[in-house]
Amino acid sequence: IFFTPEIIKSPAVPLPQVVDKCIMNCPIDYRRRLYSNIVLAGGTTCFQNYQSRLKRGVQEIVDARLQQAEAHTGTRPKDLPVQVFDHRKSQRYAAWLGGAFVASEPRFAPLFKTKKEYEEEGPACMR
Repeated sequence: IFFTPEIIKSPAVPLPQVVDKCIMNCPIDYRRRLYSNIVLAGGTTCFQNYQSRLKRGVQEIVDARLQQAEAHTGTRPKDLPVQVFDHRKSQRYAAWLGGAFVASEPRFAPLFKTKKEYEEEGPACMR
């Protein structure tokens, strides 16, 4: 579904196109670095072959764009390699690590609620 949403007749856009569009919406000076530093995070990115399929899909889009540029200008632009990184060992705990990181920020401390506050006020103290 991520790569071929049309198999379920979904109007969704394939993930490689979404990633490409996001990068193309960034300033031109950053695009080359962004294409070479796509990082996967989240549970569904642990599916088998997810990383290689995303890399292949984005690379095909980039290569097609380079071919169009070559046809238009007559000179081939510099190759643009796509790199997709996954961190299989830490992906399983990514949500916990993100929460721990946010909780360690000093600006987050005033938002803490103690057990005593919760027992006194109940869930309303979280508003």
